[in-house]
Amino acid sequence: MPVLAMTANAMAGDKAKVIAAGMNDHIAKPINVVSMFKTMSKWITPKNHGETVVKQTESSSTETIYIPELEGIDIQSGLEVTQGNRKLYKKLLLKFYSTHINFEKQFTEALNDMDESAPERCAHTLKGVAGNIGAKQVQTAARELEKACRTKLPLEQIYSTRDKLSTLLSKVLTSLSLLVVDDIGTKLNDGNLDKIKFVPLIIKLRALLKDDDTGATDVIDEMHNFPGITEHEGNLRLLTEAIDQYDFESALDVLTNLENLIDRV
Repeated sequence: MPVLAMTANAMAGDKAKVIAAGMNDHIAKPINVVSMFKTMSKWITPKNHGETVVKQTESSSTETIYIPELEGIDIQSGLEVTQGNRKLYKKLLLKFYSTHINFEKQFTEALNDMDESAPERCAHTLKGVAGNIGAKQVQTAARELEKACRTKLPLEQIYSTRDKLSTLLSKVLTSLSLLVVDDIGTKLNDGNLDKIKFVPLIIKLRALLKDDDTGATDVIDEMHNFPGITEHEGNLRLLTEAIDQYDFESALDVLTNLENLIDRV
């Protein structure tokens, strides 16, 4: 049986290392779907040899989602990761903004953490998600910071590398802020929250959270796009963060708080 390695790095030596370890091939992250299937096709022989044509289409709702030019971001590269799904790509962009708006503070806290690997993990996480959205310069700078932390360079050099990354990241976040303002503005014009229609989503989400089901993220997406939800965005953000960290118990607490707030309206 062929074994293909998948690593978060795309360094030239990675493939040689996995081959030396006895594996057959290497797939690097962030995932380029076309490249991934090309690599897999070299090692997988389908039982049905008939020709299959897969036509990639976008739903009408996806086609209407406008994504402007964003400084420091290769939009085409990001869309390749989501296979042309603009709705998903916009979600990734907005999440990148909310998660990394305080990166410098997060990294400083990681440097002061008892866990010596915390700074490296912090840079590693940014590197991965930057690659997913097509922020290639940020991805490269984060990779350099990750390496600086891993090799335990002097603190002065680590700070210098971090500052270089922060400059590039700031440009990306500034451009993304326009997307955030547009997203909030759209919701502000959506009218009042219809409690009767929204409550079934709360019931559905609670059932999924009790089962520790990650399908809860799909319900969160529905909630984020629900007309009139703007005033509850803070709780939705907390819900998303808890679910992303698989902390379903905390997510249930936030959901109960959200339900109580809606009941008072």
